[in-house]
Amino acid sequence: MDFLNNKDNDLDNSSSDYSDEEMEYIDYDSIEFNKPIKNKDNIYIANLDEKIILELDNLEVFEYIEEDNNKYVIFNLDLDNDDHNELIEILYNLDEKALEKCFEYSKEWFNKEMNEDDIEKLYVPLYIDNYKQKGHVLIKVLLDTNINIDRLHISNINIIEIKGLIFYKKTFLYHIILKDILKENINLIDDINSIDNI
Repeated sequence: MDFLNNKDNDLDNSSSDYSDEEMEYIDYDSIEFNKPIKNKDNIYIANLDEKIILELDNLEVFEYIEEDNNKYVIFNLDLDNDDHNELIEILYNLDEKALEKCFEYSKEWFNKEMNEDDIEKLYVPLYIDNYKQKGHVLIKVLLDTNINIDRLHISNINIIEIKGLIFYKKTFLYHIILKDILKENINLIDDINSIDNI
């Protein structure tokens, strides 16, 4: 892909945090992306003007993979699970927003005008069908370097950060990272009680 030659200024962007109960309040109309800039690895990234942070539990690990020296976890989402369905709806809306904004700014971002079909062919959606399990979809998430995969448990809370769009030579997709893993509140209370009893 051709981009105007913008350099990464390493400015951190602000964020909006959403727990499971708050995800329905995401304002998709207010989502905006910054102009793509080249990072130190010569990859273009269009950061969200306000990155999205999701607090999610009840996520089943499908598998771990490693690509280009990066480690990823793939979560399995059940279409019969109400919480998962709500998350899938969010992912779908974010997919639509990415396509809409790339079409709107194609001349500025890609240095040429592109139609919707061309943009859609380049885009990698946030989730795909689970080829091994009917009625399930998969979401691929980059692991932050400080993540201990032994803590990835279905009952723990996963802090997932959606930073923006990342552009490769022939594809682009959301830059989505598992930033942290927290124990559920009930476990934290148990830990506090056990400390008090020492």
